Amino acid sequence: MQRNSKSFIRALLKFLNSKVDSKPTYEGITLQGIDDDEPKNGFKISFSGKDYIFRLYDSHYNNENASFLNLRDLNRPKGTNSLIQYTIDKSNFIIDNSNFKLKQNKLITIGTKKDGLKQDSEKLMFDLGFNQDKTILQGEFNNPDFESITKSLFKWLRIRTIAKLQLEKKYRILDNKERVEKIQDTKLTGTIWKLGCNWGTGKPSFYNYIKNEEIIIGVDDKKYSVGDLIVVTEGHLVKAIARINESPNSVTVETRLEASFEKYQIEYDTWVNFAYAEWYELEHDETFYNQLQQGICKVQNNEIRKKVIDLWNSRKANYWIFQGNPNNFDFETAIKNNILEDWTVTAHKDKIKIGDKIILWISGKKPGCYSLAEITSEPHIISNSKDSHLWKTEDKNLLKAGIRITHNLIDNPILLEEIRSNKDLADLKIGNQGTNFKATKNEYKTLLELALNKNIPTEVKVAHAYLVKSMSHRKIQEEILEKETPARGGGFLAMTILHDFEIKDEKKGILSKNSLDSEIYNATGKYLEALNLIKKYYPELTSNNQSNIMSTSKNIILYGPPGTGKTYNSIDKAVQIASPDRYIPNNHVANKIIFDELRKSGLIEFVTFHQNYSYEDFVVGISPDVTSGTLRFDKREGIFKQLAERAKQNWLTSTNKIEVTIDFNYVFNTFFSKLIEEEVKEVEIPMKSKGYKFKITSIDIDDGRIKFTKQSGGTGHDLLLKNLKGIYEGTLDYGVEGLGVYYNPLVEHLKEFGKKLELPKSADNQLKYFVLVIDEINRANISKVFGELITLLEDDKRLGEENELKITLPNGEKEFGVPPNLYIIGTMNTADKSIALIDIALRRRFEFIAYYPKYAGYDSDAIDLLGKINEAIYREKKSADYLIGHAYFMNGQTITTVLQNKIIPLLMEYFSGKTDIVEKIFAGSTLHVNYNTTNFTWDILNI
Repeated sequence: MQRNSKSFIRALLKFLNSKVDSKPTYEGITLQGIDDDEPKNGFKISFSGKDYIFRLYDSHYNNENASFLNLRDLNRPKGTNSLIQYTIDKSNFIIDNSNFKLKQNKLITIGTKKDGLKQDSEKLMFDLGFNQDKTILQGEFNNPDFESITKSLFKWLRIRTIAKLQLEKKYRILDNKERVEKIQDTKLTGTIWKLGCNWGTGKPSFYNYIKNEEIIIGVDDKKYSVGDLIVVTEGHLVKAIARINESPNSVTVETRLEASFEKYQIEYDTWVNFAYAEWYELEHDETFYNQLQQGICKVQNNEIRKKVIDLWNSRKANYWIFQGNPNNFDFETAIKNNILEDWTVTAHKDKIKIGDKIILWISGKKPGCYSLAEITSEPHIISNSKDSHLWKTEDKNLLKAGIRITHNLIDNPILLEEIRSNKDLADLKIGNQGTNFKATKNEYKTLLELALNKNIPTEVKVAHAYLVKSMSHRKIQEEILEKETPARGGGFLAMTILHDFEIKDEKKGILSKNSLDSEIYNATGKYLEALNLIKKYYPELTSNNQSNIMSTSKNIILYGPPGTGKTYNSIDKAVQIASPDRYIPNNHVANKIIFDELRKSGLIEFVTFHQNYSYEDFVVGISPDVTSGTLRFDKREGIFKQLAERAKQNWLTSTNKIEVTIDFNYVFNTFFSKLIEEEVKEVEIPMKSKGYKFKITSIDIDDGRIKFTKQSGGTGHDLLLKNLKGIYEGTLDYGVEGLGVYYNPLVEHLKEFGKKLELPKSADNQLKYFVLVIDEINRANISKVFGELITLLEDDKRLGEENELKITLPNGEKEFGVPPNLYIIGTMNTADKSIALIDIALRRRFEFIAYYPKYAGYDSDAIDLLGKINEAIYREKKSADYLIGHAYFMNGQTITTVLQNKIIPLLMEYFSGKTDIVEKIFAGSTLHVNYNTTNFTWDILNI
């Protein structure tokens, strides 16, 4: 059999030798020579600092009746897997006296998923010319002379390798450690796609196929990017989430895919692509339904986006019990005031990582789970915390892990008695000595379910099941109400509850498609009451509580009647988006300080619209410049354009779409640092004409002017910093006349200086989020102010998105688009009826979040009075748009003062000066309010 194997190889090599290009291209691979250990059967190649070896063996190491050749990476330790192996044994061919017929080849890819080389081995194998069924050739061949063909074997291998095997350049084969580090370093882009695994009615599902291959299939006009998340579905059921780890390639570059694509009726064409991905197959209780019909489309629904990101981030989470003793620390105060941000750890220090889930267990007289939380920073030394003053004993252990409470149960904990009665919590490690113990995912999820369902009224559970989970009346009856299904003709309690809430058939599952806040905005009557109850008992559905930046809508409007805290909350919301790590829930004072810092750093801008606000103020216009001696018109960038340019530059550099460049301001400030610090009196700048120069004598950064002395000694003109920046960045052509003879040589000088600089060490090329807060957005003419931005602001029209749009601005600037990392927060007073003029224009582009009066947290008399006033206003106006906000009673003034100076004047405006109606508004309260026609003032008396 051994001789027959040689015969096969000789025939094989003769065929291959006939196919060799006589003039191969070496492309940088250096042949080192024949292998010293086995000089007749192998050779080495070297490329980009790595060595590889091809070898031919007449017999397999565990089968003397087989032969094989293989390729191995010499940088990997001996004894590790080869990259590819081609094996020939007796089952492969039929032999007679003069020739043989090849039936089958066995090409084995040795690189495995375990060692991280499977994908690269497959790529390498097909680049060497093997087809999808791993066959070199088939057919009948005459028995060639063995000796003459042996040399041809290596001639073919050398040429084939040197010409085509571009290992480093094309594939960058990584060892396992490098591959793991590369994948772990892949950051989420925030873009989420849905991929359906049935491309056409009646066609087979390819879900299991792509899962086993660890690939994701896409198309050219909806191409994935590294870091995108893919929601993988069968029908409408979401079964897995995958993260793209390598850029997509056309499927036609992988001939091995063709047969499988044909089997599953997937188009095998150049416009179809695939990408290797990290898969997370959802557990049974994690699967959910997504009603999107298209095979491939972007996921825009914020609730689904948040769910997908939460599932992905928690896929590798560990689960812990953090235990505390109330005799040592005042946990109740810390949790109630939301200042518990770290926890002492004494065990599993090296295993606790960011994203892990925590059960906070408090021992003592009433032991129980008082909160659920997650890890925000790994264990490290913390000597001073916000809650340090709450220690009752000495805090001896300074090793702490950062935490964030996600479900606060301090007012209604899950106590030990309830846990003991739950079979899923029978093994929960509680009551032991220590601060932290391991828990299981199932234990955490059981407690989470208990926490979410605690004290939720039955009717609210029914409404939630119908509106959010799309459950049928029958399932709600059986699973939520735990009652038998009534006989035919009998009444469903579930249907009765839904009827009482005015919830109709077309509303089934509506909150899996629309956000809760936008649904509330359009609701009325009992249906509105049901939605507000869901908002109260299921706060995770509310946009106000979404802390993950990637699940936040890019355009939101906070709307509501006056005094409900829209502007107040816009500050917190802006900080939550621009700096989520620093954002502190329920701490407006701290967030306002951060807000001011972010404004100074350029991440946040704030503007108030008014009737005279224009497109030129907001986007771009022109203004005269009289400093040059001749009348010129310069571009004037509005607040939106300035912020958009900053966001765009950050987005481009952080996503590697352009090379990182040194900022003009950094170059300018570095070059003129001594002049700015007054260490020198002037800086000379050579001009175009030989021997000529001018001197920069002072720089006013705040005013944006550069003082200089001309060659002639004149000082009558200034250079403008904005013009210099525009010429430097290529957005302004000043010309060569007038002050251009000074601007242009100065710019050239700065550019030459900039080439010698290194990027500042503090340069941060991470993706940042920029926020524009527009107060009173409905006070201006929106169509006039926004112009074409009404279209450009849409999520899918932004730069880098599926339907990216760029325009030419009125001043001639081309290729302007809105970057995806720019967010807009508007505030809108619903009592101002100019809202009706812009509602249609804004509805599709913005998500609306409602703010209504609150009846808690301030003077009880004021709370009672405000409730009575608003009930009366609603009866008169038949609309919640005219209610009075709680903020009027939270500024420390007496109730009488607030009524005289703010509430009554507002009511007079509401009711067109009709004093009798205003008097009637207070009829049900404890105050007698009467309009005095003698002195034309309002009398306010306690009844």
